Amino acid sequence: MVRVYFGGETCVQLGEELGVPASTMRSRLYYGVRSLRLVLEENGWLAP
Repeated sequence: MVRVYFGGETCVQLGEELGVPASTMRSRLYYGVRSLRLVLEENGWLAP
C-alpha cells in the first residue's frame, strides 16, 4: 500500500514484482485501505 500511494509505483509494476495480476493488486489495495479505515474509525482517529 505504501509503495503505491506514497512511493509512486503502479499496480502493474508491483504486481509484476510479486507475480500477481494488476487487478489482484488493485483488489488487495482496496481491501487494505478499507480495513485500515475501519480500524482508524473504531479507535477514534477518523470520523465515521
